[in-house]
Amino acid sequence: MSLATRGEKEKAVERLKLYLDKEWYKGHSDTGWYANHKSKHDTYAGYWNWESGALVQVLGLDDSSLKDQQYYPYDMVHWND
Repeated sequence: MSLATRGEKEKAVERLKLYLDKEWYKGHSDTGWYANHKSKHDTYAGYWNWESGALVQVLGLDDSSLKDQQYYPYDMVHWND
């Protein structure tokens, strides 16, 4: 039994993409790693929203539209493909 209809899954991916594009990074402005890419100490390793990858896996969402989204860990989600 599916957790959601196709339309609900598509809307979920659209909302996730919007969240990653507009809210996720800005919402972490109070963290120690925020703006780490500007550090003179070369400590930047990337910004990844691991939770979004887990969500996509658990709900069985089609994440093809997230492949080039800068904070989505597409390669991690598809490491075994």
